Amino acid sequence: MFTYGNNIYSGATNKSLLIAERVIQGIRLEGLNIIINVIILDLIPLKERGNFIVKVLLIYFMRTSLGP
Repeated sequence: MFTYGNNIYSGATNKSLLIAERVIQGIRLEGLNIIINVIILDLIPLKERGNFIVKVLLIYFMRTSLGP
């Protein structure tokens, strides 16, 4: 999905292709978020789960604010 989305973005000649790439990027990112949450829920005990979720959310915040 990553390579496919980047190929669309690099060859985009109009706005609709750019929008299509952003949709693919959003789907790709949400799939990654779901996988991370499933891993945390399966592997981390209930007592420690909050600490891991805070760390993941901190990474999301840094990625969102510093990435672009």
